[in-house]
Amino acid sequence: MKFPDENKEAFYNKLANVLSDIPRTDKILLIGDFNARIGRENVMWPLVMGKHGIGKCNSNGKHLLALCSEFELIVTNTTFKQKDERKTTWHMIDFIITRCRDKMDIHSTRAMRGANC
Repeated sequence: MKFPDENKEAFYNKLANVLSDIPRTDKILLIGDFNARIGRENVMWPLVMGKHGIGKCNSNGKHLLALCSEFELIVTNTTFKQKDERKTTWHMIDFIITRCRDKMDIHSTRAMRGANC
C-alpha cells in the first residue's frame, strides 16, 4: 500500500522525536518493517550500512538511511554476509537497527521466511 509523502514525513518526524528523547548512553534496538529498500550501494552511507545489502534503494530507504545517519544508527542486516534468502522475506524491508557504537553487540541478523518462523 502506498502512502502519501506527507504521511511518510510525519512518520519519520515522529520517529526522530522518539529517538531524540532516548538518552545517549542508552542502547537502541529498532526493529520493524519500514517498507524501505536501502539497496546495496553503501558508498554514500558507509557508517549507516554494511556491504551486504541487496537490490536498489527506494524513497522510503532514503528516509530510513537519512534518519540512521542523523542518529548514528546502523542497519545491522547489511553488516553480515548471508545468503540472499536469509537476508529477506520478500524484499529487504524488515530491518534491525542499533547505534553504530553498539554494532559489536549484534552477532548476526537474518530473515525468517514463512508462517512457521
